[in-house]
Amino acid sequence: MALDIKSRILKSLKSTNFGKSIKKIAVELDLSRTTVSKYLKILDKENRCINRKVGFIHSGFQKKTKNF
Repeated sequence: MALDIKSRILKSLKSTNFGKSIKKIAVELDLSRTTVSKYLKILDKENRCINRKVGFIHSGFQKKTKNF
């Protein structure tokens, strides 16, 4: 279950170059904002995404990977 939520959030973040708010991710994936926030923090600690506060809004961004 947790792995599925993480992969769904990462897939959602891959669809944009500018990040998404927690609310947009929650609506898109039919999850609560609390759940999305929790998993964004976990993914950030795992260095798989960036979780940032911009003003009053918390947003998630896909980590850019370098392909050589």
